[in-house]
Amino acid sequence: MKKTTKLLTWVLAAAFAFNLTCARAMAAEAVSAAGVITKSAYNDTKVLLNNRELTLSAPLVAIEDESNPGFTVNYMPVRAVLESMGYIVEWDAANNAVVITSQNAVPQTDGVSASAEGTVAKAEYNATKVIFDGNELPLSAALISIVDEAAPGFSVNYMPVRAVLEGMGYAVEWSEAENAIRLTTQVSQEVIAEPVALRDMFPKLEAQGFTVEAIFEDDRREIVLTSGEMVATVFAPPVGETMARVVCGSKETPLTFIIVDGSSFVNEADFMAALKEVGFAQ
Repeated sequence: MKKTTKLLTWVLAAAFAFNLTCARAMAAEAVSAAGVITKSAYNDTKVLLNNRELTLSAPLVAIEDESNPGFTVNYMPVRAVLESMGYIVEWDAANNAVVITSQNAVPQTDGVSASAEGTVAKAEYNATKVIFDGNELPLSAALISIVDEAAPGFSVNYMPVRAVLEGMGYAVEWSEAENAIRLTTQVSQEVIAEPVALRDMFPKLEAQGFTVEAIFEDDRREIVLTSGEMVATVFAPPVGETMARVVCGSKETPLTFIIVDGSSFVNEADFMAALKEVGFAQ
């Protein structure tokens, strides 16, 4: 992606720091915008959502603060990340706030992300707020304004990822081996006890001799399992609903099943019991 294209995309960013914590709340106290950023540069860190690499329209930025010399923190583009995750991101100038709204869209993954080209000319903390589905998130670190040397006069907001994404319900981890920030959807235990991403079960199913095919095209959402001449199909529910159908021949049984952030979640024991119920697995 050309530098000019990258700069014309309005980007918000979120910082990855392991010592940051937050929770969603109706109101939040403002954090201090004090502090001096001494170093800042774009980098090629990846962002993975439920083991799938997000396609980003802007690269991450690494910064170093004068209060902690030698310690680099990754700030990632929140508009690029959250829109790639399927959220709506808007700017509320009247309230000096970034507004994030859920819409259950399918994430954009496995595409070509923006390069780390470009030079940061200026970076400083600011007092921008973050609103998620009507609630102001209590930030444990201030947002940052970035100015690229190729667009002097154009300021871009960056903000802390743990304070934002953990506040939105995601687990956040750093993977040194993958040079990636890992985001994992947290499914409510009230919906599914001990939820497991169905994609993570595929290796176990294949190890049992099953062939597994996931078909998610338009309105068709199916997982097809084959063992010899036997075929079992899991018909996933529409987004927002929680009951799937497991069918093998003339037998059918229900299965609690939820789709969040484009990933399917089930209880592993319930899934295997459903296959047995329809005569597919012993």
